[in-house]
Amino acid sequence: MLTALWDRVIALIRSGRWPAKRRAHLAQEGECQCCGRTKELEVHHMLPVHVGGPELDDTNLITLCHDCHFVVGHGCDWKAWRKDCRMVSEYLRKTKVTHV
Repeated sequence: MLTALWDRVIALIRSGRWPAKRRAHLAQEGECQCCGRTKELEVHHMLPVHVGGPELDDTNLITLCHDCHFVVGHGCDWKAWRKDCRMVSEYLRKTKVTHV
């Protein structure tokens, strides 16, 4: 029940331009910035839209696979977020982490 409510709240917050922005971002940054995977990609807002983060600003977006999105983008808690996830992703990528 809470998940369905949360999905409706997010839908109200999202711009009608989000689907096109997401597609464009994935076309430009087509692999997980943490582990390099090219499957199950998601676009993560480093500062969430619901707390005032810019939804369509490239500097607030990073491509992560589903697993890295949860671990690196949210610190293993979907209700939390990490503003430093780009820095963490770059570090893990340089140290050749293939998957979190």
